[in-house]
Amino acid sequence: MRKSLFRIHLILGILLGIYAVVIGVTGSILVYRDELVALVRPELFQPVRAIRVQPDEALSVVQKAYPEWKVLTLTGPDIETGAWMAYLIGKGDARQAYVDAETRVLRGYYQRKEGWLGFIEQLHFNLISGRTGRLVNGYGALALVLLAVTGLLLWRPRLSRLNWNARNLHVNLGMVSLVFIVIMGFTGGYFTWFQVYVDGVKLFLPARNQPKLAAVEVAGERKSLAELAAAAQRAVPEAKVYRISLGSGPKEAFRISMRHGTQGEFQLVSHVALNPYTLEVMRVEKLEDRASGDWLIGNFSAVHFGVWGGPAARLLWAVLGLSLPALFITSFLLWWRRLRQRGLVGLWG
Repeated sequence: MRKSLFRIHLILGILLGIYAVVIGVTGSILVYRDELVALVRPELFQPVRAIRVQPDEALSVVQKAYPEWKVLTLTGPDIETGAWMAYLIGKGDARQAYVDAETRVLRGYYQRKEGWLGFIEQLHFNLISGRTGRLVNGYGALALVLLAVTGLLLWRPRLSRLNWNARNLHVNLGMVSLVFIVIMGFTGGYFTWFQVYVDGVKLFLPARNQPKLAAVEVAGERKSLAELAAAAQRAVPEAKVYRISLGSGPKEAFRISMRHGTQGEFQLVSHVALNPYTLEVMRVEKLEDRASGDWLIGNFSAVHFGVWGGPAARLLWAVLGLSLPALFITSFLLWWRRLRQRGLVGLWG
């Protein structure tokens, strides 16, 4: 049994070695993606003295600048970043446009595929291979879970003394990073098989099955985004308006996301659906009312990206991400030593 587990662990390690290095290094970098975007494109993120621009004004600036693109969402500014951010799609691509929240000047746009940071992001998410790469990534993530589990089963129930011996380093590092690797592998599969994960959670935990919102009746002019934001604020006064999702058609409700945590804690939100013509509140989904299944689904992304515990959690995730290339290096040293001592036949025994 132990010999079979060892062979599985060895084969998986060989097959996943380069993949683990790529995912570990790029993942550690992307923990600080927002800070790196601000470093690469500082003109997009400049503090302001006061927020004077209303959401409709920001939306108008973006629509005039990019008439062939469709605005899906508008995210509110804060003093530090100083800009409204509009997420647009068009021409088979997506971009984020930034409007100065004090002067109404268009600062520019950022596309997630641009530059070296875009390359790293695409490499981490889909191995630069589109949907096929995303599928391979999903299987690779789950294979990392199996690799970690077989490593645990092979582990002697006693930590080896820490020294510079490759085997001891590999064993101790594997035990320290075991939970992290399992979490990263399991949540990584969520981005490939989103609906499968959602349906799986609902089999075991209670979750709300919200019916689709009814179409709204077009009645005159749409209310301003400021009025819609104010209506959402009244519905959830304990939170702050974070993002306005514009309806895809004239008969679709607008969805306002209300933030309870910090700017980066995207999982701590409530949602308010509004009739854009009458300001009628059609649905309120409060964070505090989430069922356990909804809470778990909503936190898959947060856990994967390390935003669940503030700066300390992000730093921990960035450091542990580097355990994957470190494990590959130590396993390669062990593999090479075994190969030289026993040859190809003895390598698997």
